[in-house]
Amino acid sequence: MKYDGYQVGIVIKSLRIQRNLTKEALAAELGISESTIKKYENGERALSITNLFKIIDYFKVDANTILNVAESKKETSIDSRLELMDCSKRAYFQKIFNEMLDSAEMLVS
Repeated sequence: MKYDGYQVGIVIKSLRIQRNLTKEALAAELGISESTIKKYENGERALSITNLFKIIDYFKVDANTILNVAESKKETSIDSRLELMDCSKRAYFQKIFNEMLDSAEMLVS
């Protein structure tokens, strides 16, 4: 099993949003910096064991949930992944995706 910070970030962000928490509020609850939360959510920083346990305890989930480990990995739809992104990142990926679709449609028509 390989650590996938991007997938871990999606899980953390999803749990935070489900609780209607800002990054600042979650950071305060966990006793870590807001910038650390942001880096976790963006997949820019690997979770420390200490912070993994803080997140597990706070959200009342197991490590497999946070680390996105499952026996059979469920596919995530593009729309659900886009929903978790901030507005500028979402707009960027939507633009790129639409350009790819336009190019593909020209090739097959």
